[in-house]
Amino acid sequence: MENKTIYTFKKSETEEIRVSLGTFKEKLYLNVRVWFFSQRDGEFKPTKKGLTLGAEFITELKTALEKAGEEVGITA
Repeated sequence: MENKTIYTFKKSETEEIRVSLGTFKEKLYLNVRVWFFSQRDGEFKPTKKGLTLGAEFITELKTALEKAGEEVGITA
């Protein structure tokens, strides 16, 4: 699988968060990364700020995010 963006949301006027799926050495990974808008190039570029983990951890990450939401009073 080629790297495929599955969700994007705005963090600020010049930054966004992209969630993508991709493979490396035949293993599927989830990537959550901050991208910034480059004035020089006129397009978004990835930063080093982010998280990459094996797709087998998606359920664990979902549980962690749900618990974090509950702690701050946000429910989906």
